[in-house]
Amino acid sequence: MNLLSKYRVSLLAACLAVLPLASTAQAQIKDTIGRVNVPFAFECGARHYPAGTYNLRTLSDNVLLIEGPSRSGLVMMWMDRNISPEKTGKAVFSVSGNQYFLHEIWTKQSTTHVIFKASRAEQRVKLASNGIHQPDIQLALLDVPR
Repeated sequence: MNLLSKYRVSLLAACLAVLPLASTAQAQIKDTIGRVNVPFAFECGARHYPAGTYNLRTLSDNVLLIEGPSRSGLVMMWMDRNISPEKTGKAVFSVSGNQYFLHEIWTKQSTTHVIFKASRAEQRVKLASNGIHQPDIQLALLDVPR
């Protein structure tokens, strides 16, 4: 095999190696659904987040990225339909004792909202609360610069 043939084979192999990355890069484009300033520590999925401002971005139909200044994480989610478009964006936190759990995200002018499954920690805390229900806390989603 001469030098030119080796070069062509190497170039073809490099192109074939990079080609799948183009679709992966496209799939990782993040759709920002909102930003929320949370004045208390909270949990979502298996992660604990300190108080702070968080960007909320969908990575796919079932994965949300929670991005904060000191902590970020991925959480599984599902979408549910609204009866009508929501007038305001909000993040809904369930409260058990002195613990807060991100439960839903409602996006302004959307006919769907995001729901998170209760984590094991949330289930344990609710079970230990002996059925005492505390009202949910709703925080407004902040406008995200485009």
